[in-house]
Amino acid sequence: MKKLILAVLIFIMIFCSIETLYASSCNNSTLKTLNKHLPQPLPPGIKIISQKMVSGLCETIVEFRGRDIPFYSTEDFVIVGQMFKNKKNIPAEELELIVKNLFLKHKKQLDKLSVFNYSPLNKKTKHTIYFFTDPLCPYCHRAVERIKELAKDTNSEIKVILYSVHLPQGNREIEKVICSNMDLDTYINTNFPLKKQVKTCDRAKKLIEGVVKLAEDLKVNSVPTFFLEDGTKIIGANTTRIKKAILNNRGSQQK
Repeated sequence: MKKLILAVLIFIMIFCSIETLYASSCNNSTLKTLNKHLPQPLPPGIKIISQKMVSGLCETIVEFRGRDIPFYSTEDFVIVGQMFKNKKNIPAEELELIVKNLFLKHKKQLDKLSVFNYSPLNKKTKHTIYFFTDPLCPYCHRAVERIKELAKDTNSEIKVILYSVHLPQGNREIEKVICSNMDLDTYINTNFPLKKQVKTCDRAKKLIEGVVKLAEDLKVNSVPTFFLEDGTKIIGANTTRIKKAILNNRGSQQK
């Protein structure tokens, strides 16, 4: 009986030691400790955006110039790269969750920053789709031409957010759209860039600044980019994919 009790106590001590080691691994994983093991120091401006324990390793995801880089570490070593488990990309899932949470946090701001809101006439919509588009992006324009059909087929309101990746000309085109009070139909049927000059306005400057900040937070690095109302992110002009996601109730919520 004494031997059994002793064995149980030893097991508990070992288990607690392991748990303590694992629990403290992320606490000790800083940029300084990562640099201790890496052959080249991490560049200035890099920041940690996520940390959690994965299979006994501390997963640290850092962001640098719009790129997300995962590290897996203990006090004794660092592994750089992707981790896969049961055919799933672990850091990708973590980043997706981070973006979803950020989207939900900033959704009210996005509502205020949308330039065009479209919903099918005489219909109470069930969903909302947020659409980041650029006046100078030809792929975006193809998607813009299909948003009325997308809204009707998915019973959704679509909120159009103007965000240019073609700088600085793209922002000048966005200013022209906003400061001229362009409506959605005119926007759909306009071939950009606009030849006419439009006087700039404070509303456009504030909106562009707000969108740029949110796009950075939501990791919108290309356009067109869509967000469903739960923060599910869909990149590209594939509206069929968006319809499928909504109609199958994947990542959709009722208003």
